Amino acid sequence: MRKWHANQGKEIAPVTVVVAPGYYSNTFGKPGNDRGFYDDAAFVITDRTFTSFNFNSDPSLYKTGISTVLPGIYPYRRGYHKRGKKSGHPAFRPATMGEALPVKRDGEKGRSKRDGVANNNHRGGINGTSSEGCLTVPPRQWDAYYALIDLEMSRLGVQHFSMCILPEGWL
Repeated sequence: MRKWHANQGKEIAPVTVVVAPGYYSNTFGKPGNDRGFYDDAAFVITDRTFTSFNFNSDPSLYKTGISTVLPGIYPYRRGYHKRGKKSGHPAFRPATMGEALPVKRDGEKGRSKRDGVANNNHRGGINGTSSEGCLTVPPRQWDAYYALIDLEMSRLGVQHFSMCILPEGWL
């Protein structure tokens, strides 16, 4: 049995999204977890639902300094992605209030000394994942994904949900 301890002691919210990087690694792209493909899976879990979605937890491409959120459990809240821009839309944002998410950056070894600040969870692109370090959902699934999490957060009276990113290959 594999052992993995992510953020021990942090409380899991009643609405949880479990992300499995590379879940569809033999279905999309080359074998293994690829960038630019929705080859990850996200499972929205509450006391009354278990629903899966295609997902992307990688940047769209390799670029020095671009970030990937490290495995762990992080609180996310309702927010906005690209507020004030034509492509802006409702999204989910880290709820860590000034505490950046731990990331690995292309071109750096190990955990980055410059952690991520706005690794949002937002609608991705049709012809690519549209990620510069964010967590994205295919556009055709985004509305259902957003609505389900929003509905369950409202029903349960919570202001954030837990984003649990598993290590690659865990499932």
